[in-house]
Amino acid sequence: MIRGSLPLLLCLCVTVVYGETPLTWEIPSSYFLKNTIQPEKGQTFRQGILRTQKEFDTFFGPAAVMFSNQKFLPEDYFEKNAILFFAEWGNIPWEYQVVRTVQEGDILRIFYSKTGTPSSAEYASFFLRGISQKNLTPKTRLETQCICPK
Repeated sequence: MIRGSLPLLLCLCVTVVYGETPLTWEIPSSYFLKNTIQPEKGQTFRQGILRTQKEFDTFFGPAAVMFSNQKFLPEDYFEKNAILFFAEWGNIPWEYQVVRTVQEGDILRIFYSKTGTPSSAEYASFFLRGISQKNLTPKTRLETQCICPK
């Protein structure tokens, strides 16, 4: 049972290299990963591309945070955009940083680093980025790789 879920409270735009083309994405804020979302049996990781509001609402809910400027996705967001996500379950509340992105055919690969401190609680840490649909094809799939020290 997951005892904690970390809401994402930042919203900014970041430009990274995507193949040979700069890729700009948004970091949506004020969402939490729903406790109904769990990894596959025996796994601790889940990833994907969410292309509709319905898909997004299956995974994420709005997080109410006092004294913060909340930024939610506009109603028409998925007409031109998609959400890249991955989630990791365990006893460390991770913070993720993108190292680089690579486009190889229909695969969008994100290389990332992560930092965190072990805890006695269980967490569902997640990475959430908005990207323009024009950078994706219907067959594009997300692959991720942690560039982490052993």
